[in-house]
Order: sequence, then C-alpha cells, then structure tokens
Amino acid sequence: MISFPAVISMSRKERLLRWLLVLLLVLVAGYFSLGLSMKDNALDLLPDGRVRSDLQLLQEIGLVDRLVITLSAQEKSYPDPIAAQRALEKSATALETMLEKDRRFSHVFARFSKQATPMGPDFFSYLPVLSRQTDMVKIRERLSEEALTERMAETFSLLNSLAGIALKRQLQIDPLDFSSLLTAKLSFLRDGSTISLKNGFLLSKDGRNILVFAESRLGLTDSNNAKEIEQALKKIYEQALLPGIIPRVIGTLPHTLANSQAIKHDLQTLLPMATLLLFLLLAFSLKNIKAIVVFAVPLLASLPAIAITSSIFKGISGLALGFGIVLLGIAVDFSIHLFIALHSNGKDRRTILAEMRRPILFASLTTLAVFFVLFFSNVPAHRQMACLAFTGLLFGICFAWLLIPTTCTKANILEESRGEEPSPLRFMGLRKGCSLLWLALLCLGVFAWPQIRYNGDLKSLDAPGLAVLADEAYFAEAWGKPQEKVFVVSLGDKIQTALEKNDRLFYFLEESGFKQIQSLAPILPSLHRQKENRQRWQGFWSEERLKFSPLFKRVAAGQGFAPEAFFPFFHWLENPTGPLKIEHLQSSPLDPMLGLMIRSSLSQQGERRAMVLTSISGDREKLPALLLFTEQNPEIHLLAGEQWKAEVEGLLKKNILFLSGLAGIFVLALVSIQFRNVAAIIAVLAPVLAALAGMLVFCWIMGYTLNMMHLIMGIMVIGLAVDYGIFAVCSRLKQSLQGTEKAISICAASSLIGFGVLAFSSHPALHSLGITVLVGIGIGWPVALVVSPYLFTLGSRRND
Repeated sequence: MISFPAVISMSRKERLLRWLLVLLLVLVAGYFSLGLSMKDNALDLLPDGRVRSDLQLLQEIGLVDRLVITLSAQEKSYPDPIAAQRALEKSATALETMLEKDRRFSHVFARFSKQATPMGPDFFSYLPVLSRQTDMVKIRERLSEEALTERMAETFSLLNSLAGIALKRQLQIDPLDFSSLLTAKLSFLRDGSTISLKNGFLLSKDGRNILVFAESRLGLTDSNNAKEIEQALKKIYEQALLPGIIPRVIGTLPHTLANSQAIKHDLQTLLPMATLLLFLLLAFSLKNIKAIVVFAVPLLASLPAIAITSSIFKGISGLALGFGIVLLGIAVDFSIHLFIALHSNGKDRRTILAEMRRPILFASLTTLAVFFVLFFSNVPAHRQMACLAFTGLLFGICFAWLLIPTTCTKANILEESRGEEPSPLRFMGLRKGCSLLWLALLCLGVFAWPQIRYNGDLKSLDAPGLAVLADEAYFAEAWGKPQEKVFVVSLGDKIQTALEKNDRLFYFLEESGFKQIQSLAPILPSLHRQKENRQRWQGFWSEERLKFSPLFKRVAAGQGFAPEAFFPFFHWLENPTGPLKIEHLQSSPLDPMLGLMIRSSLSQQGERRAMVLTSISGDREKLPALLLFTEQNPEIHLLAGEQWKAEVEGLLKKNILFLSGLAGIFVLALVSIQFRNVAAIIAVLAPVLAALAGMLVFCWIMGYTLNMMHLIMGIMVIGLAVDYGIFAVCSRLKQSLQGTEKAISICAASSLIGFGVLAFSSHPALHSLGITVLVGIGIGWPVALVVSPYLFTLGSRRND
C-alpha cells in the first residue's frame, strides 16, 4: 500500500495569476508579430567570409540580379516565320520601353542602336591605341610587296563590284584591311551562344525566339524582392507582349521564387501535420484532458520566440520557421516530464517540483547551451535558427514551470499514482546485450567518421522545381546549352585603375593559353595601356614609313589606282586619334555590352569602387594557375564554383568540428557539475554518443554528403539526446520518482514527429536536416531507456 502525504494543491487565484501572466506575454508578443516580415535570402545560407563576399561582388556587378528573358512566338499563333519575327520584334521593343520606364529595372537591352556600327571609320581610327605587340607583327606581315600586291588587287576588284560604292570610304581609309584586327578584338565580346543578329535584335536560328536583358535594382536573392519583381513583370507582359508571345525568364529570379514557394508549401503542409501528430501523441499517451496544457506550452512559447527573432533580424526566414516545426517537438519535452511527474507520483506538488527542479534545470541548461553554440556559426541562417530555438526553449521551459503545475490536484494524484518503476536489475541480460551493441555502434561511428564527405556545392540547397528546369531546358535548346563559366572581377578605386588590373589579367590569360575569354581588355584597355600602344604604333611607323610609302604608291598605281586615292589612309597614319574613352563606347552600339561588364558602386564599407568583369569558359585544367595569379593580385577576384565548393567544404568541416566540440565541452561540464560521478556521466552521455555515431554510420552507408544545413545536425542531437540521458539517470538516483521512462519515450516520439515531417519536405535544406537527425534521435531514445540505466547501475555496483 502506498502512503500519500498531505497534498498541497494550488489555489484558484494562483492558477489564474499564472495563466494571466503567460497569456499577457503571449498577447504582447502577438502584437509585435502582427507586422511579421517573412523573407528568405539565399545569401543567408552561405558562410561569412570569401564565398559570401564573392557572391555579393557578383551581385554588385549585376550578374546575380540579371534577368535573361526569352520571348517565344507560338507556332500555332504565328505559322509564318516572317510574321513571327515581326511579332517578336514588336513585343521586344515594347517590353524594352516599359522596362526602362519602371524604376525597378536597369540596364535594359533588347536591340542594338541604329547608330554607326563599331566597324565604321570612327571606331577604326582608334586602332593605334588598341594595337598590341602581336597586332604590330600582323601589320608588318602585310607590308611586304607580295602582300601589298595581293591586297590591292582585291581592293580594286571590290571597288568595281556592286558593293564598291558603299565601301569606297572604308577602303580609302583602310586599304590593307587593318579593320580585321578590330574584328578579332570584338570577338572577345562573344560568349559562344548561337545567336543571330537581325535588325539589331538577338534572335535564335529558327527566328522564333528573341532575347531581352534587364537587371533588377532590387536584390533577387531576397524572396520578397523576387515576388515584387515577378508581379511587376507580369503586369508589363500583359501590356507589352502580343498574343501568342510567351515569356520565359532564367537566372536568380525563378530559383528564388521556386525555393520560397517550396518552403511556403512545406510550412503550410508540415506545420499543421506536426501539430496534429503531436496532439494525437499526447492525447493517446497521457490520456488526460489536462494534457491539452502540455500541448499548448510549445505553441504559446513559439509566439514570443518568433517576435524576438524577427525584431532582432528585421524579419524571419521560411527556413527558420521550418525549423520551428522541430522546435514544437523539443519545447514540449519539459512539459511532458513535469506533467507525468506530477500525475504519477504520490507526493505533494511542492515535493515533486523540488525533486524535478534539478534534472529539469540541468537538462534545460544543456539544451540551451548547445543551441547557444549555434550563435557562433558563421552562417547567418544558423544564427537566426539559434535565436528562434534558444528563445523558444527558454519560454517553453518557463511556461511549463508556470502552467503544468496548474493541472495538478489532490484527486488526480491519488487516482493516477499507481504501480512502481521497474527495478533496475530487471532485464539485465537484455540491457547487457544492448550495451554491447552500443559499443559496436560507437566503433562503427569512429570508422565511418573519416569516410564522410562534405558537399560545398551551393546547388545542393537549391529546389528549382519542374517549371524552372523546363524553362532552362527550353533556353538551352533555343540558344545553345550555356557553358559553365568562371568569372573574374578586377577592382579599383577608379575605373581606370580597374581597367589596368583587367589589362594585366587579360595578358595573363592569353599567355597561359586560355581560349574562350570574354573581356573588354582588347577594345577598352586602360589609358596607361593605350599610351603604351600609341607609342609603339608611332615608333613602328617612324621606322617603316620611309620605305612603305613609295612601295605602297607604286603597287597601288600598278593596280590602276590614282596617286591621291588613299590620301585618307596616309593622313590617318600621320595623325593617329587620341585615347579611346569610355564615353566613346557609351555612345556606340557597344553600350549594352559595356553596361554588363563594367560597373561602379558602393562597397559594404561605403567606399566607391569600380569593377570590370571577365568571364572564361572551359580550360578547367588551367584554373589552379589562375587561382595562384589572383592570390598574387588581391585586387583581382576569381569567382568560380570549384573554388567556392572547396572553400565551403573546408569551412563546413571546420565548423562541424568546432561547434560540435564546443557543445560537447558545455555538455560535459554541466553533466560533470550535476552528477560528479564517472558512471553517471558515461550513462548520461551514452545516448549522445550513440545518436552521433548512428548518424555517421547512416550517412556513410547511404552515401550521403554533409551540406551547410547539416552543420546544426550534431548540435541539435547533442542537445536532445543528453536530456534523455539526464532524466534516465536521475530516475535511478531518485527511484521514488515514477513515470520517467514513459516521459522519455513521449519526448523522443515528439521529437521524431518534428524531424519526421521535415523528412517529407520538398526543400533539400529541410529534408536533409530532417532525415538524418531522425536517425540520430531514433537511436538515442532506446539507448537512454536501456543502455544508460545499465551503465549507471553497473558503475554504481562496482563503486559499492
């Protein structure tokens, strides 16, 4: 017969005051959450450091926020190719005009200007300041008598053809076809795509697609900005495009929208699912109408946590809210332990609370400590999740301590307190066998750890969706498959300084044998380089002029040309044009290309800087040499996926070791302070070690690689599993405290619900987090129930 001491029940007034206090806090938090701004920024998933700064550099130069729009003429609407081309040109012109009027867009380009082409006489006159040493070698080859005779014969035939009248002035100023040297320089502006230039428009080979470029002034890695730009484009499409013209956009915009929609869909689906499953779990396991309070605690705690997080970070991301799904299963743990202790032990409320104070205090401290460690992560998204988890757990613990005792009365204590906890000596054979399996799992975990690979590819966190993939496939079919490019940005405090760095880069690329280079250096060298070119040009002709002039005139006369026919050519040689300035190109048809490759903006430190972009396709085997070159020239930045991948993988490995190690130190210190017993400490840490080892073995067997979201994986598992160990050992230290095993099981099941629903997430970041931690908790739970008591009992018996 169990004897019950006097039960001290809580007065109605005290219950009311506790609930009023909690509800007041929740209402205040709800008020501050009314204007909650939900925003996801892809850059928040990147670690602080070079990778993040490189992508911000790409954003400054316009690559990240660029919109590449393909307008397509449907064949059923425009069966005639000529009609299709006219409709496309009309739609592209209207689209260009409307985008230029909208302040949210810049650098809009649909058609080259109708001004004089760059190959005209005006541009040709700048050849002296653009000619490098290799150009002078080619010019010298054209000055021999044999080469002159052949060229003048071709010129005479061309002048007497139907095209001769239009080409007369060009041939007078350039009889030796020096303009072909400019053509070679202009080829460095091509990117290798299959584009046809018709009427100034960029059309596909079949004439049914046309390209329009624009740039968003709003950062497109931010989901709110992306939605605003999407709505703006839809309205403009409705007004600008003719019926039967279909727009498709590739770039950052569709990926940001797809990821945002995936996260939003997961929140709308998984959060209600997790809430319902948690409610059903508590209803069937606790079988008490008052368990509704246990269910309410994490929900009540989530609102203040969201309010605080959003105020600190000026908004909250969908990924952080997705993490809130997991928080539901974690924050409810302390409520469950308190509820079961109060309703399963024949003691008064104060005695039970006094006995529960120590395990709950240290379990709370260990859990809060490991989530506090995440504040030291160099990934902004992790810090936001840490803030949400830390504040949510803190409020959850406080609310549990305030509200759960209000469910306790003398009647239900007497009614529900039945039976005793099983003796620690029961099932010793089973526990011993499981302990051997635990040791084997730890050995496998040690073996698996070096086999784990890290995935620094940023695409592993991308969820583009079928529609985005279909648009990208259409783009590749219409324009050719885009080659994977490496971008190099030359920086300077002024445009000319950046151009000087760009010159140095271009010369290195040519000397190193890079073939597919897209650069401004050949047609817009720095003024310093132009001065060198001009001096070389003048020195060359001062030597060659005396023998070239009579030879040329003799050969020209032999082909039937009048003596004064090529006076413009010799006048140009004697009076070379001054330097080619940016303003000259800005008033030419090359202005759109110039706007894409050269920028001036404010850095994050508020300093104005100029940037010149160079892109490289292919030649992957030469990238190590380029990387070494950029390291020797800090003003030149290599922006390459391979480099980012390697750096992210290094940071990922470093942070996993650092943060997990720091969390382990905190946990070990707190557990040592609490128990001061080697056997108890080992027993408490047994679920933690098993969970970590289980996740490593699972990833190794399944061939999974660790990405940026897995950085918080070990942290959360340490925080959860150590709580199971603490309560399991405390139940052995105070065997009069009943219901602990049941509480641990319900807590583990609630965490499994949280992580389990994340495993069904369509977003890879949430899915990878859910599926792996699901394994860890699934292993840590039975270890806490079976192995921890055995290890503690075994150690205690030996000490005795």
